[in-house]
Amino acid sequence: MNFRQRIPLIIIVIAGLACLAGGLFFLVVAYKFYESGENEPLIITAFIGTVLTAIGLAGLLNLPRIRDAVRSQARAKETYPDQQWMWREEWVTREIPSSGKSDLVGIWAFALFWNGLVTILFIVMWDQITGMPLGMEVLAVLLFPAVGIVLLVWAIRKTLHWMTFGNSVLRLSSAPIPLGGSLTGSLVVPSPVGEASTVRLTLNCTSVTRSGKHNTTAILFQRETRIDRSSFSHTHDGIMIPVELALPHEGDESDIAGGYRTIHWTVNARADIPGVDFSTSFEIPVYGRLEEASASPLTQRPAQPSGEYKVTVTSTPSGATEIVFPPMRNPTASLGLFLFILFWSFFLVLMVKSDAPLFFQIVWGAIDLAMIAGLLQITFGTSHLLIESHQLTSTRWILGITRTKSVSNPDVAKIVVDRGMQVGSSIYHVVRLETKRGTRITLGTGVRDRNEAEWIVSVLEKALGR
Repeated sequence: MNFRQRIPLIIIVIAGLACLAGGLFFLVVAYKFYESGENEPLIITAFIGTVLTAIGLAGLLNLPRIRDAVRSQARAKETYPDQQWMWREEWVTREIPSSGKSDLVGIWAFALFWNGLVTILFIVMWDQITGMPLGMEVLAVLLFPAVGIVLLVWAIRKTLHWMTFGNSVLRLSSAPIPLGGSLTGSLVVPSPVGEASTVRLTLNCTSVTRSGKHNTTAILFQRETRIDRSSFSHTHDGIMIPVELALPHEGDESDIAGGYRTIHWTVNARADIPGVDFSTSFEIPVYGRLEEASASPLTQRPAQPSGEYKVTVTSTPSGATEIVFPPMRNPTASLGLFLFILFWSFFLVLMVKSDAPLFFQIVWGAIDLAMIAGLLQITFGTSHLLIESHQLTSTRWILGITRTKSVSNPDVAKIVVDRGMQVGSSIYHVVRLETKRGTRITLGTGVRDRNEAEWIVSVLEKALGR
């Protein structure tokens, strides 16, 4: 390893020794408070000392493992500078373990830190808190322990999941996987998942952009498929589930070089099981791009309708095709966004009551209004498409406001699926029409399943005779 590759190890050693020294110092101070009988500073200093000591010991004890991993990756980068899929051992062996264990450690660490910090703040500020009149300020203070309780529940659920399912493995038939190709292989999970009727697999492409100390995460592509229980098979490792996912022709390759922007392709697996639901994820190597003519047969399959689709397609007596995007297509997303808006609006009220700078009130309020508009659209927005041989007529309305646009068939250039609003870890797709003059017309929004959006496009193209 060169000096630059040793920098992370040097930082870990310095930070670990600093945390350990600081932690021992606070523990010594806590012992002196214990001898003098001063309980309030004792709790604070003991907590700080314990946290710093634990962080320092964890970093130093894990240093050999981290060093070996850094050395291994450094050798791989030097040997294969332009082949990132060779940088990770699990990609080379095509045996990708789930991220469950590392996620569990991180969640518990954050939950314990948050609750410990909140406990200290309540101890130090107890007299001020109990002296507050009932109102928005008290609710704002109580919000912090409420978040702590949610974090603890989350950590406990993750622990139960790990105890039930352990570590799953995604076995790839080949790697890397090119854009326009297909991911084929098998998912091996413990036996309890065999109780599920279906397993939902979601293919995600996510970008992480770094700007200073902040990271911005966006989902660029998302496709979901379901695997029926009849496809499961039993092995000595547990339940084996066949995996077959089509990758789009367009998009970005994986990029883990560590620049200001990284690209990650992941496969998430979920299943509803009595007791503890199954959920895990795997990062896969996506590199290269196939020509459309030589794309995998899986990517060329025509879109098929499903009984779970919310959009309806009917034929009129005159032979025209009607497509209706009904309201309340995504009640879960509507509820989640509504709760987040309540949380956001709560802090807006606090800003107004505490005479925060007007600029912040305006910006916070503008974002609040934008989210409310999005909630109204995803909850009550309705679209009606009438496709005749000579033209397409789109009528969209929300809360009595109606907009109608017509496009003649010869003026239609193409109909595409675009990335729409992101709520949590889900994308709600948009179906748009592009005219030959470059005008873009939104035909329907809030389509949770990309397969459904692509099916709608295929229906439109067939109705237009394309």
